[in-house]
Amino acid sequence: MCLFIGVTKVIAERRNLGLSSLTLLIPTPRTDAVAYLMYMDFFEHLALPSQTTTYAKLPPDRKYIKMSCVHLQREEFLVSASTFHRRLDDQAQSFAEFLLQRSSTDDAAVQAVGWCLREAVRNVFEHAQVDRAYVTGQAWKNGQVELSVGDAGVGICESLAASHQPKDACDALRLAVQPGITDYQGPETDDDWQNSGFGLYMLRRIAGDFGSLTLVSGGAFLKVETQGEEHLLRPTGSRFGTTLALSLKIPSDIYFPNLLERYKNEGEDQALSVPGARHVASRASTRLW
Repeated sequence: MCLFIGVTKVIAERRNLGLSSLTLLIPTPRTDAVAYLMYMDFFEHLALPSQTTTYAKLPPDRKYIKMSCVHLQREEFLVSASTFHRRLDDQAQSFAEFLLQRSSTDDAAVQAVGWCLREAVRNVFEHAQVDRAYVTGQAWKNGQVELSVGDAGVGICESLAASHQPKDACDALRLAVQPGITDYQGPETDDDWQNSGFGLYMLRRIAGDFGSLTLVSGGAFLKVETQGEEHLLRPTGSRFGTTLALSLKIPSDIYFPNLLERYKNEGEDQALSVPGARHVASRASTRLW
C-alpha cells in the first residue's frame, strides 16, 4: 500500500507538470511479486497500461480483497455525512463477511474486521483532505486477517499541526494513537459521528490485544504489537500520504460490543490526562452497523 500511494503521488505530479503517463514494463520472466500485484489490481488502479493481463494463480486457502477504491467528493462528505456513513457501514460489513466467509450476526471476527475497516476509512475522509481511500486485505483459513487502508492525503503531521503542534512526524504518530487526539477544533454536537479523536486509539487497542497495527505517515513508522508491547517508532517510512495496516486474529468467544465499550471507557479516563485531548468518544465509536 505504501508503494501504491507513492506511485499515485508521482503520477499526479507528472500530470500537473504536463508530462506523459507511465507505462508498466513486465519483467521477463515475470516475478512472483509483480504477478501478485497484477492479481490484486495494483496496476489497474494506477491506470498503468501493461503488456499482459494474465493473473497469478494464488493459494486457494486465502480470500482476498483486491485493491479497491472508496471514492467520495469531500464536499459531499461534509454536507451529507450520514449518507456516507451508511454507505461505508454497508461496504465494511460486506468486505468483512467476504473475507471471513461468515455472516456478521453475533460473529466477533466479522464485527471486529468490519468495524476496523469502517473506522480506518472514515479517518481518511475526516482528516486527509482527499476524496479517495484505498483498501486491500487477505484472510487465511486459520482466521488470521490482514487489512490495509491508504490515502495520498496531507499526512498525520500536517493534519494535527494546527490543533496539537507535533514536533515532527514521529511525534505526530505518537499523538495520533492517544485517545481524544483530532484536528477537529469545533464544539461538541449531538452527532453520533462527532469527530472525537478516538478512532486510531480504539484501533490501537484492538491490535494490542489481537494482533498488530502499523501506521506510516510523513516519513515515520509506528508499530503496535500483541498484548500492548512497546511501540516501535522509527523516523523511517513512506513520506507519501498515510498507510494503516492491521493483522488480526479475533477469537470467537468474545462479545465485541462489550470490548468496544471497555476500550471507550478506559480511553475517556486516559484522555483526562492527555494534553489537548477531547474527553468524550463519539457514540459511533462503540456502534456496529
